[in-house]
Amino acid sequence: MEAKKIPFVVDQRYLDKGQIWPNSQNVVTAANSYQPYQPYQENLGIQSANGQMFAKQYFKDQEEIRFLQEKSRVEIEKTVLKERFLNEERINLAQKRLLLNEYAKEARRASYDELIIRADGELSMQTKNLFVDIPQRIITNFHFYEICKLKSSNGDEGFYLLILSVDSEKKEIYLDARKAGKNNYLLEKIAEAKGMIYANKQTERRNILLEFWIKALSLCKKEIIIPENIGWIRDEEQRYKFILEGTLLWKDILKRSK
Repeated sequence: MEAKKIPFVVDQRYLDKGQIWPNSQNVVTAANSYQPYQPYQENLGIQSANGQMFAKQYFKDQEEIRFLQEKSRVEIEKTVLKERFLNEERINLAQKRLLLNEYAKEARRASYDELIIRADGELSMQTKNLFVDIPQRIITNFHFYEICKLKSSNGDEGFYLLILSVDSEKKEIYLDARKAGKNNYLLEKIAEAKGMIYANKQTERRNILLEFWIKALSLCKKEIIIPENIGWIRDEEQRYKFILEGTLLWKDILKRSK
């Protein structure tokens, strides 16, 4: 079907002014651009196709959203499980460390060092422990031989004679009992006799010698009377004895024990 065309009339009055204006009787209508009528069924088909495409896209989008939600949920669960596992591992590790620390404390409380003077005079250190047997270890280059209490003929006392065997050589060391537990007195006196203590730190060497001194005193069973002057004195057995010139006197003990 063809549409009728309506002629377009131009008023001459407006041409002079460079304008185009339709007159009131001959207005250009939309008929000039009229298109043939499209059947209603065709429009319905287009709308139906568009609806199906929209529905497919909608369901596709929904499916993708559900997939992303499920993926996010799985990732969150994995993260939670991982954190829970790590927390349990941290707790287990902390508990193990605590148990090890407690065991170490108990082991330290259950162990101690004991200095032993053997029958042949050798000095060794025995670590006592309730859990394991630890062998003795030699701690000096000297052997204990004897210790004697010294007493002047006038009754003064407080000095001792310590006899050691250093590299098979007998050494006599005169000691002032009042100084034995102070500073490095014992260390210096033992060093004068070329005695050595096998320990890295000086405090350890001092402690070992102090323990040795206490042990040695417990073994002291002999007392020696030292004359104050030359002449007659009464000895340990209450017998009179004449002291010759050159004999070790009490004043010599005082000097040697400094």
